[in-house]
Amino acid sequence: MNKHHVHLLVTSDVHGQYRENGLANLDAVIAKKRKEDGSVFLIDNGDVLQGTPALDFAADQSDMPHPAIAAMNAMRYDMAVVGNHEFNYGFAMLEQAVEESSFPWLSANLVRETSGEPLFGEPYRLLETEQGIRIAVLGVTTFRIPWWEQPSHIEGIRFDEPVSTAKTWVKHIRNKHAPDAMVISYHGGFAQDLHSGEWLEEHRGENQGMELLQIEGIDALITGHQHRSITENNIKGVTVIQPGSHAKQLGEIELVFEKNSDRWSIVSKQAKLHSPEMEASLAVLEATQAQTDASKKWLEERIGTAVSHDLEITDPLQLKQSGHAYVDLIHTVQMQATGAEISVTSMLSESSPGFKEEITIGDVLTNYMFPNMLVVVELTGEVIKEAIEQSVSYFALEKDDIRVSKRFLEPKPQHYNYDFWGGIAYTVCLDRSVGERVTHISHQGKPLDPKSVYSVAMNHYRAAGGGMYPMLTKGKLVDQVPTRISRLLIDYIKETGTLHGERTHEGMILKKTCNE
Repeated sequence: MNKHHVHLLVTSDVHGQYRENGLANLDAVIAKKRKEDGSVFLIDNGDVLQGTPALDFAADQSDMPHPAIAAMNAMRYDMAVVGNHEFNYGFAMLEQAVEESSFPWLSANLVRETSGEPLFGEPYRLLETEQGIRIAVLGVTTFRIPWWEQPSHIEGIRFDEPVSTAKTWVKHIRNKHAPDAMVISYHGGFAQDLHSGEWLEEHRGENQGMELLQIEGIDALITGHQHRSITENNIKGVTVIQPGSHAKQLGEIELVFEKNSDRWSIVSKQAKLHSPEMEASLAVLEATQAQTDASKKWLEERIGTAVSHDLEITDPLQLKQSGHAYVDLIHTVQMQATGAEISVTSMLSESSPGFKEEITIGDVLTNYMFPNMLVVVELTGEVIKEAIEQSVSYFALEKDDIRVSKRFLEPKPQHYNYDFWGGIAYTVCLDRSVGERVTHISHQGKPLDPKSVYSVAMNHYRAAGGGMYPMLTKGKLVDQVPTRISRLLIDYIKETGTLHGERTHEGMILKKTCNE
């Protein structure tokens, strides 16, 4: 038989969804694939160690093996690529997770400053089938991590430009191993349309998939980071896949090889996406049961009571237009913890439910799922207005209906980049041009002075300019709170006991036209 099928199965941006409705369900699909003809290899493309309340517990409260790693070991992953969120709980936790893994972690462009060597050893894996077919997989990671991450979490690490790094390594691998197929697994996506080349987002080096496609000698490109579902069989001769997020889909690149004389060559390539329709794998559930039981006990701890339905979230778009008691609660906590005059925050997920009557630790972490740190930045009134203009570009007025602007929906939804400001009142007119919509801003009853400096509490990601807010880097960092914002919320609710759902900050007045 001179033909053989190789199936590269891919997950990306799992974000801690390792049990039911997550990796455990995908494992059943993977097990079925392994019983079919051909060779199967399993790859994760990054961002697996952060994203759920259970992983917050795993990072801080538990000396047990990391549950996501326990699940991946049970599923027999062949490799994983380092994603940006792998650093969210600090490098020590990431190192421990890597040590617990029964598979290697890859990233060619993340290197140690002292030696210049890749962070976790050789950044590629040479896979070989029983038939002698050899497939090289090289890992690379978006190099924008220093713009988003806490400096203490990435100390001693250099983030090299991924395209030039990948080009060097692909040449090295081709020369040294002469693999039958060359694959790049990139924790990053596409800033341009795959067919037209049209720019879909600002060109800031976060998503360099199009540039990677230019590298000579690659057969397939695995991507992620953007949470998109992409299958393309021939972009510049390369097969491309991006398998969504949160283990809702399993990606597959099927490579068909044919042997001529003593050499295997690719005769066809196809990218596919599979949705899990099978029950959760018992092996994965058993491997993570102890950690799940421990985290459940902690997450179910009751810390307070909400006596008003005003803290529940039912309409995210309306919430962004009119403000909400939940948002005001975050402003209050941030300003109280720092003494800042002004606060800025965002709704981190469109599925955030807010708070019902009984509030648990799990409820807080379900709403505030990112381990952001709180900082204080001094900003001029002029920069504050510029940042608010950026935020309110989220809204589009279409036939008198307020909708979400296309730039916050493509190439991926970015609802979390809409910001709420507390400690100030501001008026926005949607019939004005983007960048000129804010007509009035006041602080403590007086117009905000463009030249005066104000102290603003915000998360460290935003302070670094993350999420389309480069203007915030013009400010001066004057304070850092050594406690995650989610923990500050938990402590505040514990101390307060009862939340009444009051609206405590003026916020935005949104008008469709300036004549209203």
